[in-house]
Amino acid sequence: MKDFFRLRVVSFLLLCWAVSASAQNRTKTTFRGTIYSMESVDGRGKSEKVPLAYAVVSLPEVGLATATDVNGQFEIKSIDAGNYRVEISSLGYETLSQEITLPAEEEFEFQLEATSFYLKNVVVSAESTKTGASTASKISKSAMDHIQATSLADVMSLLPGAETRTSSEITLQNASTFAVRNGSSFGTAVIMDGAPVSNNANMQTMSTALGSAAATSIATPNSGIDMRTITTSNIESVEVIRGIASARYGDISSGAVIVNSTAGHAPLSVQMDLNPNVYMASVSHGVKLGSRGGVLNYGVDYTFSQKDMTEGYDTYNRVTGRLAYSNLIGKWSTNTSLNFFYTKDKGEPNPDDENDLRTTNQRDLGLRFNTNGSFNANNGWFKALRYAVSVDYTNKKTYFEDMRSNADWTYSSSKTDGAVLSSFPGRDIYLADGTKITHIPEADAGGKAWRLPSSYTEVYNLYGKELTTYAQVSALFSGDLGPTRHSLSVGADFRSSGNLGRGKVFDPEYPPYRALGENFATQRERAFRDVPFMNHLGLFLEENFAMEILARRFDVSAGVRYDKVFGMKKGGLAPRLNASYELIPDHWSIRGGYGITFKTPSLAYLHSDNAYFDILNFDNSAQSGFSDAQKFQIATTRVYSAENPDLELSKTRKWEVGTDFRIGQVRGSVTYFRDRCENGYMLSQTFDTFKSVDYIQYEAAKPENATDMPVLSVKSSDKILLNYRIPTNFSAYASEGVELDIDFGRIDAIRTSFGLNGSWTKYKSWKNYYTFDNRPGGSTVEERYPHMGVFEPGSRVDHATRTATNLRATHNIPRIGFVVTLTASITWHERSYTAYGNDSIPVKYISRLDGRVHDFDPARIDEPEFQRIDIRPSLDSRRLVREGAMPPILCMNVNVTKEIRDFMRISFFANNMFRSTPIWESRKNPGRYIRRNSNTFFFGAALSIKIK
Repeated sequence: MKDFFRLRVVSFLLLCWAVSASAQNRTKTTFRGTIYSMESVDGRGKSEKVPLAYAVVSLPEVGLATATDVNGQFEIKSIDAGNYRVEISSLGYETLSQEITLPAEEEFEFQLEATSFYLKNVVVSAESTKTGASTASKISKSAMDHIQATSLADVMSLLPGAETRTSSEITLQNASTFAVRNGSSFGTAVIMDGAPVSNNANMQTMSTALGSAAATSIATPNSGIDMRTITTSNIESVEVIRGIASARYGDISSGAVIVNSTAGHAPLSVQMDLNPNVYMASVSHGVKLGSRGGVLNYGVDYTFSQKDMTEGYDTYNRVTGRLAYSNLIGKWSTNTSLNFFYTKDKGEPNPDDENDLRTTNQRDLGLRFNTNGSFNANNGWFKALRYAVSVDYTNKKTYFEDMRSNADWTYSSSKTDGAVLSSFPGRDIYLADGTKITHIPEADAGGKAWRLPSSYTEVYNLYGKELTTYAQVSALFSGDLGPTRHSLSVGADFRSSGNLGRGKVFDPEYPPYRALGENFATQRERAFRDVPFMNHLGLFLEENFAMEILARRFDVSAGVRYDKVFGMKKGGLAPRLNASYELIPDHWSIRGGYGITFKTPSLAYLHSDNAYFDILNFDNSAQSGFSDAQKFQIATTRVYSAENPDLELSKTRKWEVGTDFRIGQVRGSVTYFRDRCENGYMLSQTFDTFKSVDYIQYEAAKPENATDMPVLSVKSSDKILLNYRIPTNFSAYASEGVELDIDFGRIDAIRTSFGLNGSWTKYKSWKNYYTFDNRPGGSTVEERYPHMGVFEPGSRVDHATRTATNLRATHNIPRIGFVVTLTASITWHERSYTAYGNDSIPVKYISRLDGRVHDFDPARIDEPEFQRIDIRPSLDSRRLVREGAMPPILCMNVNVTKEIRDFMRISFFANNMFRSTPIWESRKNPGRYIRRNSNTFFFGAALSIKIK
């Protein structure tokens, strides 16, 4: 692999030398022209040409771009003669893509059409595109407005085969993450204006060592970002890369969401969206700052959501603001923005339910600075230098409160392994023979151990201050070499993620509720600011070239990327390749791709919290015959590091093949894909996380005098197993499927266009390691703390298949700016089940006596010592196996938009979902379920006003 990387570097250097020499004799020309739009001058249909300032003109094949001046004129010098594809875009206008030939006898003139529902071919759905040659979908501002998207999460419902938005998603009541092709949401990159929006520094979790994923259900550590925080009011377009992403994208596993924010001149726009549960208002404006001063964009957004319009105790609030500046200064194109967001997710007790005492609160306050641009050198083969820099800061506070019962448990204030404290701070306790029981380290001189009350109010806070910085720079080289056109980019990026928050904070007298499944496990406070920053370096090289083979166009995008996280033992080398070939020009082409991606762990996984255990040795608080002064407790604290020094970058292999076709006005694509990851992240026990420790219990005789302290003696001395979890690479999954996207075009006679998209997916996941289980119970130490059974890897594999389609009919009357879309979303087949291997008879066991792993002879399963690692008696109650196909789910969506004289837009949507929910029976009756039918109706409206 190292030789491959060196070969690529050498090839690149040789190619740059060769082509720079050959480029000197090529004919150079200048690409110049004017961009204008047709604007109404009297409001009655009369219009005239108006120069369009600050429109972006690019030649993507060679990486050159510029912007128009106040007169709508542009110029790109020193271009090789030949055929090119030019792309022209401007805020509020439809993007124009056109083939041109240079040199040209006359200057070019291009006309852009304003984005409007008066257009004949208005696009209100996701369009299939090829980013390089990777499978992708592009979603325009018109499509987002038409479905009344309230956050980036809503936009994902437009992808092929995507599930229709449910009422809970529309109402913003749940944290919303997104994954591509059944991959991990944690591995789905969100790239906003050239820089990633990362969740790596999110540490809002109570304890990874105890398997706690999140402090509350509304926090999203170790997963993708909560897309509710990203409003669509400041987004111009979204592109979702489902296939093999470019080598310039790192820290990724399942796909990428490319978000392009608004930049450029735009009229003042006021928009309001209403549905029974969500109220949203936004204002945006793009102001020209003189002939050379650039453009200043600003926007604010407020959203309020409640779970039920008759109940006000579960609510979500969001406030966002954006200030952006863009300009072209000579050869330097720059875009700089400052984004602000505030969200508050609140859940309070139901005042009508006296048993509901839980309060949850998640408050996020963030600032995001971003600057990106390019310097267009256009000197020989060296075309441009591009950069992107971002700084993200998010202040998070998670609050949790609840009444706990059956909570009497041992707790110690010590954080020192081996400390033995009593409920008398700083006092040593002795046996009758003078042997000292307690061990009080210097750090715990004033510490104590005590028994918690049987019921108390649990309160804790998590204070996070996430700081993420990112910088990327790349150089672009392009030109023609013989019959091929080459474009090479080489670059590097660096990102640093840290958390400066106070971390876990709670009253030790009333700590977080114990983990019921872990023997003697307890919590401690932890300062996130003590955790080192995670630093990640990436290097990438990518070449794109096009040539003709048998008079057919052949495109290749080949790249390689190297990622290194400092502090981790291994880096990752990721080759990526996409290629396409035209079988019938403009009518039929085939494509394919292969790539490897790497995802870094989160900060909470890379620096996992310690595992704490407080073992109760003595407690006479419930015994009679002792005065209150004579009652006390003794506990031993054990502390283990839950960091995993052998944690590796998660690696995903991806490949896909597909075809694109056009027959008349019908165009479409079909893609088959396979993704496989065998070292994904998960919290898991290992052989090393089981610890055999002494379990000593003391007893006390009743003292003769009420003023004397009880005299202790050893009641029993045994061995027990403690266990905890560490971040591992044991998670594995394989996903495959077929994606279909067909645009049947517009039938002018009925003013209606039709589109069909869908997907068939097959998914399975498993654990690439042994599993551990036993059946604790009984009255003796051997029964309550038995050996741990070890079961063979892959003893449980979860499977899921799904087939879904979306049939969309769009009727529009351009003359009056009216568009109505009817979408029928059907989930034809959905099935999930679990395949079990040998998960009842262990192949090994971990002895509670020495903590070592021993081979197990199945013939000994009925011996008393091993009866508690025979889990066959509990299988029927544990396995709720879901087998058999679920009934189809039908969802009908109607979206209506009416535009009035280019300054007002009214939208309406209605959603009706019918589903038959199965209630699964036990494994004894696989494939049987009871149907529960439900019919859900939801609607909303939006009003947008533009002041020109």
